[in-house]
Amino acid sequence: MKGLETKLFTETHTKDILTIEKQVLFDKINKLKNDNQNMGRSITKDKYHNNRDEIEKKRKKDIEAVQEDINLTSEKIEIERTHLEEEMERNMDPQLLKR
Repeated sequence: MKGLETKLFTETHTKDILTIEKQVLFDKINKLKNDNQNMGRSITKDKYHNNRDEIEKKRKKDIEAVQEDINLTSEKIEIERTHLEEEMERNMDPQLLKR
């Protein structure tokens, strides 16, 4: 009889411990599932309800403006370089200085 009572106590105790551990694991799983679902909603919201197109248009406009400035500056540099080369050729001509 004492052996059966010990066996019953051991099995009941083990069952209680496993039930508690199972509940802890289920709580963790449910929390992770909830967090995952919330992140999924957030990703979907950002994907469909954002202003990414406006940002891309603004970036493209800014890049085009900078490229236009670069092109204008390059043209000015070429013009100035041409004038400099003409002046250098004219100054290197010894006959010009004698006149």
